[in-house]
Amino acid sequence: MVAKDKFELLSSIEFDDLYRLQVGRNRCAHPSINIDDEAYSPSAELAGLNLHSAITHLLQHPLVQGKYALERIVENIESKYFPVAQEKARLALESGPLGRARKVLVRNLLIVLVKELLSKARSMEFKRRMRLSAALLATIELYPEFSREFFEKEFPVLFKAVLDDSMSNAVSFLETYGDSWQYLTNDARKKIQCYASDLPGSALDDDLGFLLEFPMLKEYAQLSV
Repeated sequence: MVAKDKFELLSSIEFDDLYRLQVGRNRCAHPSINIDDEAYSPSAELAGLNLHSAITHLLQHPLVQGKYALERIVENIESKYFPVAQEKARLALESGPLGRARKVLVRNLLIVLVKELLSKARSMEFKRRMRLSAALLATIELYPEFSREFFEKEFPVLFKAVLDDSMSNAVSFLETYGDSWQYLTNDARKKIQCYASDLPGSALDDDLGFLLEFPMLKEYAQLSV
């Protein structure tokens, strides 16, 4: 239960499979007599299934995959020595717990990175923003299928949570990962279009140059010139 609930090392299905494996192991180690006075003897098919579960759910994976792995990855990204270039960031990430990650670990890392960039990109120290952006793009490169599922299902919700006074952070995120535009809902697109057409003076230096070059927002940004 600790491995499943606290550390997220196992999914519910994996936990059930391994629990059945433990029950079978105990019955073999301490044979019980059934109503026909015969000792418990599992079939070859059941033994093969148990071996498959043990290998698939445990033995083929790296030692760490849950919350501790996420903490290690985030700590690595937050280091002032983490690369600010995508290719070097990818090499740094794939040599650690993210190298052969399960979907839940990739998802959780994406949530951390996206939330931080959407809420604080403009206010954070420039090098830190570059590290987080490089880590985001490297994660997407390493796990395109997992990342696409995340952006389709969860990114629109995170983007909608951006406050009006944080829209410059949303623009910064589009500047980091322009493909995220395709995952926005129509109302979210309308909101950022309105922002682009009436940029506050404080955002002109940070946002206008990019908006004038971003095809989906160029015509709106021209109204702010």
